[in-house]
Amino acid sequence: MTLNAETERLTATARFGLGASSADIEAMGDDPRGWLAGQVDEAPATPPPVADELRRDSAHLQRELVAERDAMRAGDEIAAKDIARRYVPVAKRIDATLAAQKLDVAMRMAATKTPYRERLTGFWTNHFSVWPKNRLARSAVPYFSQAAIAPFATAPFADLLFSAIRHPAMQIYLDSIYSVGPNSPEGRERRRGLNENLARELLELHTLGVDGGYTQGDVISLAKGLTGWAFHSLIDEEKAWDFEFRAERHEPGPLTLLGKTYPDRGVETAELMLRDLARHPATARHLATKLVRHFVDDKPPEKAVEKLARVYLDTEGDLAAVSKTLAGLDEARHSLFSKLKQPGDLVLSSFRAFDIDMTPQLATLAAEHQAAMGQPPFMPPGPQGWYDTAADWSDPSSLRRRIDWGVELARRTGGDLDAGAAMERNFGSRLDRDTRLAVKRAPTRREAAAILLASPIFQRR
Repeated sequence: MTLNAETERLTATARFGLGASSADIEAMGDDPRGWLAGQVDEAPATPPPVADELRRDSAHLQRELVAERDAMRAGDEIAAKDIARRYVPVAKRIDATLAAQKLDVAMRMAATKTPYRERLTGFWTNHFSVWPKNRLARSAVPYFSQAAIAPFATAPFADLLFSAIRHPAMQIYLDSIYSVGPNSPEGRERRRGLNENLARELLELHTLGVDGGYTQGDVISLAKGLTGWAFHSLIDEEKAWDFEFRAERHEPGPLTLLGKTYPDRGVETAELMLRDLARHPATARHLATKLVRHFVDDKPPEKAVEKLARVYLDTEGDLAAVSKTLAGLDEARHSLFSKLKQPGDLVLSSFRAFDIDMTPQLATLAAEHQAAMGQPPFMPPGPQGWYDTAADWSDPSSLRRRIDWGVELARRTGGDLDAGAAMERNFGSRLDRDTRLAVKRAPTRREAAAILLASPIFQRR
């Protein structure tokens, strides 16, 4: 294999994939760039249905919680305690169902045949970070990535934006469900007002960026435009979580955002605002910078950012075109293995590099170690998501736990692992001499696997 061919293969699997499995190498053949582009062109993922049992249990639990609240308001503590005892088994069933769903996500990613598409889904899920802040959110967050993000990861950005903002997990996390237009019928009757959290993060994190030129007045206008966006109650098993517009909460009248005035069109008011935000040059640059930082370099090369932003603007935010351009950047071929893997990446690449089947037991082990390394699944530190540079993940404690992970995975699975094949597939001539010799001289397969998993180069992509 020529050096250039090896660079293309390693770029495809390390920079844009999730680690090189033997299936990846076979699938890409002698066309790594075509392999990446083909994943972008694949039909969008079909969102997984919410299990019927979970719908029933969630509806049951929600009814019980309402009854408990009513009993407490009436001062009947005995009745409230009886209700609480009744719903404990239901709550436990829900937690078990959601825990199993999380493991299913990890096992699917470890075995995926479209790792670039999965990485894009992960990037956009982090861009629109949500967190299970309460009991209601716990049922929504595990489905957020596959239901709201995956089907739109290579769609126009405006469609992805709509999907993420409308999802219950986002509305709960950023308190949009509590936002009411002060001059709306409900606002006047109940003396309720705006909550600006979603609007502020929409401008600062999701679209324009912190230097995007918006004002506090723009935050307020966008928050008013979003009033009325809601979702059906969990009590309604047929429509639970589906988007709905509640006109009685919507702030009436025209609104001005970034100097443009929008007439009051009900639910369409915020849609028009979001479409214009999606087309804004500041949004193009903000997203391009984040993409290049994640996939290419902690310090995004300016030419790469400019190229990606130009494609974004020329295609009106077509993420398929942006993703193909990203995968073709010359800068992505430079300084391979300079990006420190996040713990989630490290865990997934460990399974894929050695062609290990992730069982539920191993998925549980992986989640525990990922959390110990500072990145518990489905629990980002805030709306900004997980940070994306080496400085954020290279403290001494985290680095030591990375070694612990490699040793433990090798202990559980190492008897049949082929570290020699794994290191050639994943690193080729880029593997340093010391690691290569240490792997070859290891007395057992288990120790060879542990050495490779704990090596400095395996920590990077």
